[in-house]
Amino acid sequence: MALRLCEISSMPMQIVEMSSAPINGRRIAKLILHEIFPDDGSRWQKNGISWTRQNTEDNLHTAEGMSITVEFVDSNEKREPFGHGFNGVMPDGKLDFSDAVMVGYAYSPKIETLEINGKYIEALTVQASLDEHRYPLFIDWLFSEISQGKTIAGSVEIVGRNKGEEIEYEGGWKEVGRIPSRFSYSGYALLGIESADPSAVLIELNAAESKNLKEDVSMTPKEIQEALANEFKMLADKIAEVNSKDESAEVENLVKEIADLKADLAKVQAECNTAQTALEAANTEKENLSTKLADAENRELISELNASIAQFTEEQRAVAKDQIAAFMKKPEKSEINTIVANIKVAYADQKLAEAKSMTEQNSHDDNRFDYSMNSIFGPVEDTFKTIEGEVDFY
Repeated sequence: MALRLCEISSMPMQIVEMSSAPINGRRIAKLILHEIFPDDGSRWQKNGISWTRQNTEDNLHTAEGMSITVEFVDSNEKREPFGHGFNGVMPDGKLDFSDAVMVGYAYSPKIETLEINGKYIEALTVQASLDEHRYPLFIDWLFSEISQGKTIAGSVEIVGRNKGEEIEYEGGWKEVGRIPSRFSYSGYALLGIESADPSAVLIELNAAESKNLKEDVSMTPKEIQEALANEFKMLADKIAEVNSKDESAEVENLVKEIADLKADLAKVQAECNTAQTALEAANTEKENLSTKLADAENRELISELNASIAQFTEEQRAVAKDQIAAFMKKPEKSEINTIVANIKVAYADQKLAEAKSMTEQNSHDDNRFDYSMNSIFGPVEDTFKTIEGEVDFY
């Protein structure tokens, strides 16, 4: 029976974040290890692995502290990465990746929802601490690739949970749709070679029983890559077909959701318009009522003024003509008493003037009467004297 000791998932890896400043010679990056698919195993990656959320949660703690590795094209320059550093299988069954070196380590694994290439996916991510002091040219290469908008390939490796144990799968191992359930994340390789699939390239290394190890892995890494290329292409066609159907359904759902949201928005807008119309009508009615109330109050004040000055003649009211005219344009309660008081003061002044004039006239007439009476009816002697003596008249 073949043993499933190791699987390697290669994909154009997205460096979500990378610090521009080192921390004591370390560059911090955030890496996506793999995408997470529905629990029913209806979707899978290129080599048939279907990562599910629950199983990822159950095993993600094993990614804490795993190595970040690189196989350099030029082992002296240590600038550009190449492959996995796979160098065959050891006689004791261990996989040999000794052509790769450790350039950092992973920590803080967690499941996140991210937008990648305009599409939201759920994926397992890790923070990575990369050693800039020992691999400065490689860090420069990473920044150069990122600045040009290039995607960097990466491979996550899983192994059995304990030494010599197989990777466990839900329902057993199968060609496509197999779901790893118990395993350990053992390492992550940054690659310089182009992946066969632009979305997810996955390869699987299966170690056979120890007695047949040498025969099963006698191929060189380059021969393994070439041999798997044809298999990748066939699987890529199948995955593309499945993904196309899934995306069509997703787009259809999104279109329906957008249509529903637009309908809800139109309904809310209509309700807002109705409320705005009602508010404007209420404001208009309020203004009309305010105008009517002001008119009624003005008419009441005018009536009150007319009643207050009705006791005076038109001639008497003439003294307050300007005040009365201004009141008629803008009636004010306090002005009524002022107008009435002004008319009364003017009336009183008039009466005082008339009384004074009459007094003076009467005094003049009395003096003239006394004078004429004395002139006409002066004292008459009823007797007069002559030289001869007094004479009496009878």
